[in-house]
Amino acid sequence: MKYRMIWAVLFFMLISIFSGCSRSSPDTEPLPPEQEETGPERTLAGKGETITVNVIDNTLFVTNLSTVSHPENKLAETSELLLPGKVFKRDPTKKASTADCRWEYVSVDRYQGKMVNGVPTDGLVYHFREAAYRLALRVTFAVHPTLSGPFEVSMEIDNLDRTETRIMLEDGFTSFSTRVKEPETTSIIRIKSEGFIAEGCFWSADVHNRTIRYPGSGIYVQKLTRNGLRVTSDRPHFQENGSYYLAQFIDRNSEDGVFLALSWTTGKVRSVYDKDLGSVATRFYLDNSSGFFSTLIQPGETFAVPSVYVMPYDGDMEEASNRFKSWYFACKVVPALRDSDALPYVQIDNQLTPEEAKNANIDSLKWDYGWWNHVGFADGIPYSYESTWTLLADCLDTPVTTHDDVLRYGTLLDELGLNFTLYVLLHENFDEAGTPTDQYGELNAVTHPDWFSNQKHPACRLADLGNTECVEYLKTTLEKFFKNNRVDQWRTDFEPIAAYSNQKNRHDANGSDVSYWCTVGFVEILDHLYRTVDGFKFESCSSGGGNKDLLTAEWATFFNCDDTSNYLSLRTSFYDSSYLIHPAQLELPCNVDSFNPDVPEHFFPVIPEPETADGDSFDYRDTLLDMGFRSTIISCPHWASWKGVMLPDYYKEYATIYKEKVKHLVRDGSLYHILPRPDGKNWDGIMYADPDSGNEVKGVVFLFKPSAEAPDACRVVLRGLNADQTYRLMFEDRPEQNRTAAGGELMTDGVEVTIPYFGSEIIWISDAE
Repeated sequence: MKYRMIWAVLFFMLISIFSGCSRSSPDTEPLPPEQEETGPERTLAGKGETITVNVIDNTLFVTNLSTVSHPENKLAETSELLLPGKVFKRDPTKKASTADCRWEYVSVDRYQGKMVNGVPTDGLVYHFREAAYRLALRVTFAVHPTLSGPFEVSMEIDNLDRTETRIMLEDGFTSFSTRVKEPETTSIIRIKSEGFIAEGCFWSADVHNRTIRYPGSGIYVQKLTRNGLRVTSDRPHFQENGSYYLAQFIDRNSEDGVFLALSWTTGKVRSVYDKDLGSVATRFYLDNSSGFFSTLIQPGETFAVPSVYVMPYDGDMEEASNRFKSWYFACKVVPALRDSDALPYVQIDNQLTPEEAKNANIDSLKWDYGWWNHVGFADGIPYSYESTWTLLADCLDTPVTTHDDVLRYGTLLDELGLNFTLYVLLHENFDEAGTPTDQYGELNAVTHPDWFSNQKHPACRLADLGNTECVEYLKTTLEKFFKNNRVDQWRTDFEPIAAYSNQKNRHDANGSDVSYWCTVGFVEILDHLYRTVDGFKFESCSSGGGNKDLLTAEWATFFNCDDTSNYLSLRTSFYDSSYLIHPAQLELPCNVDSFNPDVPEHFFPVIPEPETADGDSFDYRDTLLDMGFRSTIISCPHWASWKGVMLPDYYKEYATIYKEKVKHLVRDGSLYHILPRPDGKNWDGIMYADPDSGNEVKGVVFLFKPSAEAPDACRVVLRGLNADQTYRLMFEDRPEQNRTAAGGELMTDGVEVTIPYFGSEIIWISDAE
């Protein structure tokens, strides 16, 4: 990516983010002469899906969206692709005016074989112009022809005039209308991102186990019960307990459907059912709870509209989810994650020495909040000045020699081959009296009041990343800090991306475009760090995990799944988020005390020791520890003890199991939610399958029976196997239940599993000899 002038930095950066251009994109291959096309109608094909686009009377339509195996059009005939709607012009020589955009079709281009993030990409680019206001619009449809997945739709608007122009997305942008064949069996499905705690779970409020239950079900299925039904997945900010993912499944009787998603940090996805038209119309919005979105485009600049994903699918939501995540992992995530078999890491808080962590087969150590503040917490809540930049101010130009000696620690981890994760926040600096101060470096509201929004979390104002000077300072400062102290991975928290601000920066003061431009600024910082810091990685713990979205997922190696540090809540929030976020990115940071009966202060939910029958062998403590550790190795394990009760033998056992048998399935396998969502009482479980891999373990089933009230036996129907292949099922704890069966039988009749009292089980699946 090359920068020619100041405005071009933003232009090329946004091109990379929204239209899918690679962080290094060579020229595309021209079409051979025999493939020349006339007229605006074009068809674009991926490995398993096709889309047809046409322009009729200057209006852009998607006329067909289908899969190769079922060529029936999944869209209604009325599927007009909505283009940006209004402009506001303030010309010094004329009266300011608001008008509808009158786009005129100009031409269409096709490209083939463009390398985007290392993957060949085909695309269509439709060109429009708005002559009265001197605007140019490009609408791009992109697909990866060698992979099955979504089509990516993006837009860019050029201001070719000499005066600024305000673009208004009053009625949203980009629209698809899914055909409804049987309303009574069609559902609109949306999912919560859940940051603080999984919905429906209890949180232990204190040592007396007074509890708070967070309401909700995590996954919301809305049947088409009435004409005009409106279902909105909105994400106005990152506070509280997260919000909806900006995505919806329009599912038709679990037989097929259309998946739609917005690749951005805030906004809305809204679907409306029209009985007369026989369709569900889905639109996308960028407004941040303000009614509609608007922003200024300066002369000669380009505004990039975030990408939209649309994917036709056959089968149920599980099949759609796996197709999308597999495509996303191959095409969108940073090479630091995608191209390294060492990831996902097994991570632990810095409660073991580096040597002890290495001996326990752990890959990464994390210094979390308060690591450079000598006071830190009051009643478990960070002080307002927590994570001020005291240490960064000491060690930007020379390595730090105070506090915990970060360089010495980073050097030791480097020598041992361990990853060093460090927590750094982007908010104003306070002193210990809770007053803004300029003594800890330039990131302060005393010297630079315009660098900070009026959004506070918990008490400090967030950096306004719409401010280009602030962004440039953070690029340089963080680069020096990470390099000088051998820090490999940046862990954020709170909200690095402000949702509102009273400052006038690249965005309006109190404008609907604040989170848009703050998102752009945050991505600019991450892009800089990935390019300048060797081995850099980014771990998003923002809002305790509430900041999980399909734009941040392009840059994050890991997401904090939720902030309870409780194994049951984490297993539940993983169940929900793993429908949209690849499991190799979902980290489960668990306080192991929560499943250790030896630590009554944090042991929750409390599972009482059962009265066993005569002759039964039941190890109460080991059963609980196994169930807890197995809850963390279903994706990316991350351990800590709030009381400092170390379990090095268990760490090593489960780190080894994960790295030798599970990790390759998390990275490359398909994930199936084979039992209902965890509720702390009934059986729950998930399964990975990768039957065609070269690994001995072709799949794994994780089962949990979290209470003695549940039945001892459960029949589990498996998925994702080859029907004609015979498989051996090996039970980790109960070898007497081992069996051999054909894949077809396991996916039809299933397998009955028995767990007396309560506990867990791992079933390893391999090819039979």
